[in-house]
Amino acid sequence: MTKKYKVALRRASSYELDEVYEALNFTLDAIEEWIPSRFLFEKLLLKVNLLAPKRPELAVTTHPSIVQALIKVARKKGHLGEIAVADLPGHLYADRKEELLRLTGMTGAVEIDDNATATILSDGGFVVLRRDENVVLKELTVSKRYFEAPFVINIAKLKTHAETEITACVKNCFGIADTSTRKRAHFSLSINQLCNAIVDLYLARPPELNVLDAIYAMEGNGPTHGHPRFVGLIMASKNALALDFVAAKVMGYKNPLNIPLLNIAAKRGIGPSSFDEIEIIGVEPDEIEAKGFIKSSSSLRLLPTWLRGWTHRWVALSPRLREEKCVKCGICADVCPRKAIRMDPLPRINRAMCVKCLCCHEMCPTGAMEVHENMLMKFLRM
Repeated sequence: MTKKYKVALRRASSYELDEVYEALNFTLDAIEEWIPSRFLFEKLLLKVNLLAPKRPELAVTTHPSIVQALIKVARKKGHLGEIAVADLPGHLYADRKEELLRLTGMTGAVEIDDNATATILSDGGFVVLRRDENVVLKELTVSKRYFEAPFVINIAKLKTHAETEITACVKNCFGIADTSTRKRAHFSLSINQLCNAIVDLYLARPPELNVLDAIYAMEGNGPTHGHPRFVGLIMASKNALALDFVAAKVMGYKNPLNIPLLNIAAKRGIGPSSFDEIEIIGVEPDEIEAKGFIKSSSSLRLLPTWLRGWTHRWVALSPRLREEKCVKCGICADVCPRKAIRMDPLPRINRAMCVKCLCCHEMCPTGAMEVHENMLMKFLRM
């Protein structure tokens, strides 16, 4: 029986450019006509993950070797148009564009091509969309550059996420939204609300192609303060959810539908609803798991799927300040969508207002805002 979705994988032992180029060449050739000929003269947007100005070896952002190799593969395929490499980091870094692009290696990555540039998605302004079919974000503001791009390649980084458990291709599309839209997505205690908001953003303009950087992934409490973990894979698919299903298997999830984000995305029909619909190419399916991969601390996976949305407020991780690591920068207070944090002079959290979205943890530059399990979560682990 012909399977509806193809996901191609190739092993790579390092970020050495020639090896990455060979791996990408293989995965994209396996997908078949990954860039149709009608797009060869159009602008190509490589939507990377540039969450924060971090060095590539920390596994927070898309590695520049993936970007360089993909530019070379596109040119070999015959693409002659402009190539832009971009993301929209948290608003705190929007005015640190040069630092962001330099530290993440994107400035150097585009130097191999005279018609490639690195930028941030806000540079082209925003468009306001009204989508009544959306579940959470009926109105959303997204990057004009991304929304109007003729062809988008979504180049995500495989990481854990303290709130959504996994961040890969579907979650990477969250980075097209402006600050206000992101804060509205995080405004509720419900994990289902956040996951539906992420899918709303994905559906605003689904990418044509998805590539996942999993040579080094992030394990532990990502997406910023986890730990680099060698996985040794480059993955690609035309369907973001199909690729995320396989990525979940790499991380050790037996059933990807146990991850709330993937469960909701599947129910909303953006891709497969089971592994039976996916053809895995390049690596045997029973050989792709990274043994001993450390997942996020979220205890949601310990509950039946039908209970998760309802119980999230009681089992969700909470932010807790480690005072000796705090530099009193105020970033946590700035990013909090509910304004539940005030500086005095250290951050003080109003627990009655906190929705446990963990934006403060994600954006804390020193890792001082840690995640904390309550007694119920610890009991679930026993």
